[in-house]
Amino acid sequence: MPHLQTRRSCELQAFAGIPFLLAGWLAVAGQAEEQPAKGESTGVIFGRVVDAAGAPVPQANVSLHRYESQGGGRFGRWAAAEQMVVTDNSGGYRIEKLPDGFFMLSVEKAGFARTLCDRNLEGHAQSQLDVIMKLPVTPAIELADETGRPVVGARVREIRQRGVNGEIRFPQMWLKSLKISIPSSDESGLLRLPSFPTGDILKVTIDHPRLVPACIENLAVAADAAAKAVLKSGVILTLQRSAEEPSNRITSAAIDLRREPFNSPSTLNYCEIEFDAEGKAQLAIEPGNYSFLRLQHNDFYLTPTYMPNTPKEFLHIEPGHNDVLKFEVLRRIEARGRVIDAETGRPVPKADLLGEIANRVPTGPRASEKWSFTGWAETDDEGEYTLPVGAGSSRVTFHGNKLIAESESVEFLARADGSTTIPDIKVRPLPKVVGVVQYRDGSPAVRAVVRIRGKYLSGLQPVLTDENGRFELQPEWIPRDAETEKLVFSQHVLAFDPYQSLATHAAIRLDKAQEVVLTLEPQEIDWPLWAHNAELTDWQRG
Repeated sequence: MPHLQTRRSCELQAFAGIPFLLAGWLAVAGQAEEQPAKGESTGVIFGRVVDAAGAPVPQANVSLHRYESQGGGRFGRWAAAEQMVVTDNSGGYRIEKLPDGFFMLSVEKAGFARTLCDRNLEGHAQSQLDVIMKLPVTPAIELADETGRPVVGARVREIRQRGVNGEIRFPQMWLKSLKISIPSSDESGLLRLPSFPTGDILKVTIDHPRLVPACIENLAVAADAAAKAVLKSGVILTLQRSAEEPSNRITSAAIDLRREPFNSPSTLNYCEIEFDAEGKAQLAIEPGNYSFLRLQHNDFYLTPTYMPNTPKEFLHIEPGHNDVLKFEVLRRIEARGRVIDAETGRPVPKADLLGEIANRVPTGPRASEKWSFTGWAETDDEGEYTLPVGAGSSRVTFHGNKLIAESESVEFLARADGSTTIPDIKVRPLPKVVGVVQYRDGSPAVRAVVRIRGKYLSGLQPVLTDENGRFELQPEWIPRDAETEKLVFSQHVLAFDPYQSLATHAAIRLDKAQEVVLTLEPQEIDWPLWAHNAELTDWQRG
């Protein structure tokens, strides 16, 4: 996928929830010796189940859950796999004919705590996963408000567990799909957790409809395990869903809400909210700055996405300010289009297209302006692509390497029946920047360093001039301004002599073929750095 540098980069980071959450799952054991037929499921998870002393645990039930991405890959749940096996007398088990993917192994036997372990299968791997089972303990948490009164109706939103079987995270949506049921706190404010293996360490995040979320760190699972937490008053955030079509009036949505700092208990992801009959969902959070808010659904888009235009801006939420946010619901559909060469009319394969839908809901200053990201598409060998969009005003933007489209983006009206054909996108090769570097006397500067300078172009490698002082630079893409989202054609090309304090630069346009003559002039030795400081990003200047 091409390099992006605008708010869309934030969008893509937001959708990287699966790799982020599953980053610890990539230790796959061995690979199958022979390559299986394409599409054949030949992955294997096998191992032994033992107790804390290392003795085998026979007749334990071993079941498998497979992770299923939803919402265009932005969130997901666990689905029970069909296979279930029982450990043999040596505690061994083996589950075969598995496709590539992320799996959760669940091991249960009377007298032991249920044990869950995750594993990633890639390349039809055979992966060994040994499990240690321990005696069960049921921890409890005592909850009170700021006045000392018991808190009734609080619920566990997330559990992070670490122990002899590794570390694993169970956000709210995963708790549900793994059938981990936890009652809310009772009249005495006591919140009883399910049984966990003795000796494990828990981090528990707790929600309440009217009080700010709280987090219990380092809760040791032991016979006398107990903890206390105080839940404080905060702000009630109301999320209002609007939908013109009755069939679009969804009852729930996944939420991705990120507070600053990110590790705050008021940061929510892989969580679901419920809408009432009036289309409202409410949650209690801590007042302060939030960097991102998105609602997601498997079959619909909810717009807008509330996110900053720059890294230093936030959605500030407090009572009476940004505590009621509105969203429009649009059905997820597909539109089809084609990318062709503007001169030959031939199809352009393997080009990247970015889809967006218009935001029609009146929003606050930190909403993502006019458009919300829907997804990516890639053209096939015939230059054709299928793009995910929402019914209504949509647009597609071309992002092909070394190519430039005649129009920055194409806007169209996507029909709800999915029959929309997008007008052809015509592209041309991105011209090379060519020229010559010379000294004041007109002689060629041999092996001078030449590079393009500008924001978001620092990844392009420099070149050396040849014996005639000539050079060629091939831009890979046209950068976009982080705030305006417009393509930035005007850049600079810079040249310097690596052995003398001689350098120069010239303005260029990336969309036009041109011959550049660069005459080296005496400069301070660090001139190539500070002369273009404004073109560097904040991170590069730091």
